[in-house]
Amino acid sequence: MSEENEWFCSVNVNGCPVIYELADMPGHLKGGLSESDWRARARSIREDDQFLLRLLGACERTERKYPPSKFVEEQLYEGGFWPDSDKFLMESFHRQPWNNRLSIANRLSDKRLKQLSRRLIFIENREAFSKSEQTRMEQKLRERLFAAEADSPRWTTISQALKEIDEELLNADFEVFAQLQEYRDFLRAF
Repeated sequence: MSEENEWFCSVNVNGCPVIYELADMPGHLKGGLSESDWRARARSIREDDQFLLRLLGACERTERKYPPSKFVEEQLYEGGFWPDSDKFLMESFHRQPWNNRLSIANRLSDKRLKQLSRRLIFIENREAFSKSEQTRMEQKLRERLFAAEADSPRWTTISQALKEIDEELLNADFEVFAQLQEYRDFLRAF
C-alpha cells in the first residue's frame, strides 16, 4: 500500500459487520485462510510503521472537528475522558439519596460532570442549594427556556414548543387535541 492516492473509509462500529474474536469467527467468514494466516496478516500490519502512520494521518484528517461550546450538553466529547476518581465518585453519586449528592458533586474534578450532577440535584432536590444558588440556577434555566428565536438555540424553547403545539392542534383528533391543550396550558403558566 504505497500509492499516494490510497484512501480509507471510516466505519461506525455500531453500523459495521459483526467483529469477531478470531477463534470465534465462523469458518465461512475466514476467506479460506487459516488462523495462523490471519495472525500473520495482523502481525505484518502492526509491524508496518509506515502503514500505521498513514492510517493515523487519514484518521486525523477525516476526524470531525466540533467548535467549542458553552453548553455542557455539547461538551461531552471535549477534553477527553474524566479521571477514574470521578468515575468512582459518580458511582457513589448514583447510589446516594438526593440529600447526600451535593457533597459528592462538589468533589468532582471534571467540570462537565460537576455541572450535570448539580443540575440533576437542582431538578430533584433544589433545597440542597442555598437560596442564592437556587436563584442563580433558576435564572440560567429561564434564560434557556425563554431564549429568543433570533439566537437560534439548538434546543426547544417554550415559544418554539407553543408554536409546534399550535400547528399540531390544527390536525389533532379529539383525544390528542385535549392533551395538546393541557401541554399548552402548562407551558403558558411559565
